[in-house]
Amino acid sequence: MRKNSKKAGVEILFIILAGLLFFHIADKEKSAKLPLQLEEKEFVLQKDMQENNSEIDNIQFYQNTIFLRDVLFLDSLIDETGTLSFSGLYDYSEEVKGEFSPVLPEDCSIPEGLVTVMEEAFYNSANAKTRDGDNCFYDKTIKEFGGDDFKLKLEDAYELFPRISEYREQIENEYDAYSWIAELYLERDSKNCIDIFHLDSTGGQDYYVFSYQSGGTSRAIYLYLMERIGDEFVEVDIFGTTSYGRGTVIKYDEKFYYVALEMNDYLKDYDGVQIYSLNEDVQKNNLSIRYLPEKYVWSALYQLDGIEDGIKEELDLYVEKIKEEFTPGTYLGDGMHVYYGDETKEPSVESVRGRDNAYLVDIANCGRPVYICKQLTCPNCCKQYLNFMIFSYPLYGESIEEPSEDINIEGVVQTWFKEIRGKVYTCQIYHSSDYNYIFRMLLLEDDKVTVVRTEMIAPQRKFTTEHGFYWGM
Repeated sequence: MRKNSKKAGVEILFIILAGLLFFHIADKEKSAKLPLQLEEKEFVLQKDMQENNSEIDNIQFYQNTIFLRDVLFLDSLIDETGTLSFSGLYDYSEEVKGEFSPVLPEDCSIPEGLVTVMEEAFYNSANAKTRDGDNCFYDKTIKEFGGDDFKLKLEDAYELFPRISEYREQIENEYDAYSWIAELYLERDSKNCIDIFHLDSTGGQDYYVFSYQSGGTSRAIYLYLMERIGDEFVEVDIFGTTSYGRGTVIKYDEKFYYVALEMNDYLKDYDGVQIYSLNEDVQKNNLSIRYLPEKYVWSALYQLDGIEDGIKEELDLYVEKIKEEFTPGTYLGDGMHVYYGDETKEPSVESVRGRDNAYLVDIANCGRPVYICKQLTCPNCCKQYLNFMIFSYPLYGESIEEPSEDINIEGVVQTWFKEIRGKVYTCQIYHSSDYNYIFRMLLLEDDKVTVVRTEMIAPQRKFTTEHGFYWGM
């Protein structure tokens, strides 16, 4: 950044340049998003106005660096709602996931018939498109087993818990009623009681399941199985889950179970089902069913025409190498790692904002490399993304620029660089939904950005089970 000692005239010029950049980016954001046909696109960068003026040169390069950052991360695949979108990827993921093949756990107290039913329900609702909406196979299956029958309805709440009638004016829906029930009958924190389920009264016994949300961003749910004796509630069992996912009570073969979609903490998408038996020790009698990637399958969407044969062959070989390296659990999906290409580690930069690794790369193939730092971040409130920083490289022996603000664009999970025939290619992977991704290769050359290649990535999947996985209280 420029120091306060710089002359006023240069400061004014800097303000003018910053203003021009602001209007340029604002105009770019207003313009239509790039079509998915991904033809060659050009972005006009600001040119150095006074090449012989080192001060202006540094300022101008810093502005161009920021613009390149926006080209890389505020990209054409982000739609008007701010999310990554490509409808064809849903169909492709359904095509490659594989045939339904149930997996039954050994020595499990959960009935095999229920396990198969839930696996088939999730198989037919395995991506966001088939899981949402009125035609969701999973939701229909849950309803067949009484998923709507056991949740306490407002009219029943007044009948079963008459004390809440005194607060009728403050009760607008069943959730308000749940809060009053928790406060008046359980003497527990009323604000976090989000569900109450009433199990059929049989043999003179009356059971309820009270569901509490932990609050904050952890999304943990605590569930209390209680027997009601008069107006007293006796605790039978306690269990918890970090996957609230449409949690409800169902009845299968005259027994009760609590079921919920299982949330992947990294992707913030559902990838399975949890089943808890409410008929016996919940901590031991439960099952986690997950539908996980076995391997990833790539499909070319776009390849740039007119590439010299030798270069095209090298690009093809490199992409094939990437396909072999990007296996489940390495650089995609659960617990993935940051991928590095031909970035050069710069040992002279020891630490930047707590990051230990700074790398040097000529992103724009302009003879002016920049420093980059990157790390994967996975907060509780959103899915995993690549935290990326770009620094200006000093031309005149000065210290490196203070880094631009961290680039946190949800969906961008990998960005790396590959040099082929003297040109640096930018490679990026975007998480779309579930375990589906989009790969893009770009060539940046001064004032031009060319999309070289784009591919869809979706997994072949298989079911896995874990019995007695209990997440404790």
